[in-house]
Amino acid sequence: MHGSVVALKDPAQPGQEAPCTRVVDLEEGPVWNSCDIAVQSFSPDGTLALVEDAYGSGWGDPRLGIADAATGEVLFWINPHGEQGGFPTGVWEDADHVVVPSFNSVGQNWRLFRVSTTGEVEQAGPSVDGDDMLFPYVPPANP
Repeated sequence: MHGSVVALKDPAQPGQEAPCTRVVDLEEGPVWNSCDIAVQSFSPDGTLALVEDAYGSGWGDPRLGIADAATGEVLFWINPHGEQGGFPTGVWEDADHVVVPSFNSVGQNWRLFRVSTTGEVEQAGPSVDGDDMLFPYVPPANP
């Protein structure tokens, strides 16, 4: 939620593989909806959204994206491990950066990434060996 704007995930309907997401301004009504992406959180200034694929299967999301919060248009995706890993979650560091832990199932290691809203990705901590239940990088909850 940001201000009076919320993201709601509707249950999947018969014949649908994934639930649909509605972004609604509680004061003004519907903003956009999508059955392709789901909103994890909004940036602190409310202009962007951290998104994932609407259909999830298994552990974590193989990719996360940054979308325009006003339209739902995905600006870019990050996917450092292809289908060989995932992201448990992400947290906004500030209005311009997201911090995301990721697990590489082939290498059996964790990495922490800092992603700018313009698409630059940098590793923000050392690689940590361990299985998918280790979670060495647990970002704080969004304020």
